[in-house]
Amino acid sequence: MSLRVSFLVVRTASIGRLYSSTANHTRVTRGSKQPKEPSVLEAAPDKTLRKYLPAANVDDTPPLSPDELTRQREESLAEFEKCIPTERPGPKKYTQAYREIMNTVLGKYSRRQLTNFAKKEYKLSSVDAKMRKEKIAEIIFREQWNWESPEDIEREHIRWNTITTIELPIAPRDFFFVLGQDGRRLRDICTDNSVTVTTTQSPDSNSIVLTFEGAQGHIDAALSTIRQVALDIQENVLEFKKAPSLPSHLTTKISRLSGVLVKELSPGKFRLDFIKSHPDSLNIAKRLLARAVCERASHLLSYSYIPPPRRFGEVIASRRYSQYPFLTSQALPWISPPNKLFRVRRVSEWLATRTMEDIRDTGGLPGGNGQILTPALEEIRLRLALLSSIPQTTDNRITVHATSGHLVHVAANASESILPPLPGRWPITQYFKWQEDSGGQRLFVPSISRQVLKTDFSTERKLYQLEYRPSRSAADTMLTKSWKNIRLEIKLEEKTPQPSLSRASPPPPSGDLASVLSNLLDHYQQDPDHPRPQSRQLASSDPQISDTIEPEPHSSPESDIPALSQAQCTVGDEFALTLMSGDRPMDAQFNVSSTRDLPEQDWPQPLSNFYETLKKSMTGEISSFPTVPLSFEFDNTVYYLHSNYNIRQYVETISHFLGTATTERILEEDTQQKFGQTRVFCSDINSESEWIKFLHRCDWLMTDSSDEVSVPFIDIHSLGREAGLEVIDGHGPEKKVI
Repeated sequence: MSLRVSFLVVRTASIGRLYSSTANHTRVTRGSKQPKEPSVLEAAPDKTLRKYLPAANVDDTPPLSPDELTRQREESLAEFEKCIPTERPGPKKYTQAYREIMNTVLGKYSRRQLTNFAKKEYKLSSVDAKMRKEKIAEIIFREQWNWESPEDIEREHIRWNTITTIELPIAPRDFFFVLGQDGRRLRDICTDNSVTVTTTQSPDSNSIVLTFEGAQGHIDAALSTIRQVALDIQENVLEFKKAPSLPSHLTTKISRLSGVLVKELSPGKFRLDFIKSHPDSLNIAKRLLARAVCERASHLLSYSYIPPPRRFGEVIASRRYSQYPFLTSQALPWISPPNKLFRVRRVSEWLATRTMEDIRDTGGLPGGNGQILTPALEEIRLRLALLSSIPQTTDNRITVHATSGHLVHVAANASESILPPLPGRWPITQYFKWQEDSGGQRLFVPSISRQVLKTDFSTERKLYQLEYRPSRSAADTMLTKSWKNIRLEIKLEEKTPQPSLSRASPPPPSGDLASVLSNLLDHYQQDPDHPRPQSRQLASSDPQISDTIEPEPHSSPESDIPALSQAQCTVGDEFALTLMSGDRPMDAQFNVSSTRDLPEQDWPQPLSNFYETLKKSMTGEISSFPTVPLSFEFDNTVYYLHSNYNIRQYVETISHFLGTATTERILEEDTQQKFGQTRVFCSDINSESEWIKFLHRCDWLMTDSSDEVSVPFIDIHSLGREAGLEVIDGHGPEKKVI
């Protein structure tokens, strides 16, 4: 401080002498005002003096223009950046080069200059004017020039190369979302960050402990992703009216399929936790819950078909049946429980030529010689049971169809054992008694009939189908077995292949009636060792897992028909019963519906909006696919979504007289599960001849090998009219019709 004061004194004295000598040469005239001698502070030109004596203001230099200021700044910045070498040195010389550059910068520039460079030129917000000069230089090196300090490089090297272990307690709800659908999210987190993780249950609490092992930097990145997932969780509540309680396996499966954590708060009321950035998963979970509620409220009614004795002296009571594990190559319905499934089949007899029913001997369903028994061992008529199950009105049309599949029994426990619920070999009546006493759960699993391997398909359609049903309580289900539904069916595409020249088709009716009947019988009773040529190639020998049907090489489809102009919305009642046949390879489910078409102006508003948006989406007016409505109210009834199907449909030609069957390969949009089924239809249930034809088609549907196809029912009156003959008496002996 003494040195600075002496310097100021010397400078002040010299300045005083300078101004005093100048004053001696100044002439002062009489009467004129003597100019005031400037003070030392005002005349001091030294910048150092002005710094310590703020009153000094003698800088008469004119201010610089903006262009000159900009040029000086650019020159100063360019001079500053020359300190950085053009080439970055290697790892061995990096530390030495960094120290040399740092020493050069610190020696040439002050803290104020470095601060100006950082804040005004480089816009570095992390720089503070109160920082040390060395710290400011480090920030400029790191953030602007990408030169890390040797100490930081060493710390990062240790952080990313030293293996460590970190434990993270996490709540079960958060763990569900961190795990992701089928564990994919947690797997991706570990794969992307090169860490391994193990999970354990915390002994002191209900939390789950995730133990990460890997480099510290990788673990920090993984934990950051997990925290972001936990912050993205939101909650939603969904409630259904008159809904039964769902079993835990259904809520667990819905959570797994949709990626939304579902918890039942009370019967029909659910809490749904979902990821905010994935709103589609919430819509899928709601639709699956609606499907589960509707399925849970329905009641599966099953009867059993007992064929007549195959030979003289055979006693039906001597037949033995057993439960076998049910194995299928296609995915089971997602609503099926995780327990083992079993189906009832007849046990083979010693030295017996066949155990399956030969419908050429028994007459099958149209022959009327067998019995259809209820679980209470009461015999019923199938057509009367279907007609009496739904309300009939003059405005509605009655439709009946049968679907191929298997009626399976669900084991009471979820063990992996293949021991059936009822071990041993028993008469069929014993199974009825066991079924009534145990109240075990049953399930119908649709599947494609193997008979489609021997048929041509005449038409291929692509359909989109939505079905809605009201939720019902258990009391409502026991009161009435039928249910209301609204179905929207949209045709997306239709193709008609050209007729196959290799198809062995029945001869057209010509000549007298006797020759016509003889030719038809010869055609349908042809040698089974020479079957008709197959007109399709399946991707697999098992029709249940085949997803591709290719037409014959010489058949070319017609041009596609635009689809969305053809949509149909129906409303009505439906009833279903399952016919189990342990003597046949497949069972069947019979559905009867009483429906009426709704004009488009009378459609429920959500369905109408969905259809209009879908048309715009298909024509390219909008890019997004419309959201499927979850529920709506129609005629004072709330309907919930039951099925959301994308269907590829093939119309199979069975024969000239038996007509056609329909094979459907279905993709369930919400679960992305595929399954198939084959259906046959009855055009008029009140017509005796049409009902007999329908039963023949059911025999075709439920049998397997080609030598078990019965002779089709022949309408002699229709055949005579086609041949130009008059049939006076075409009635044969009366038979009991099932």
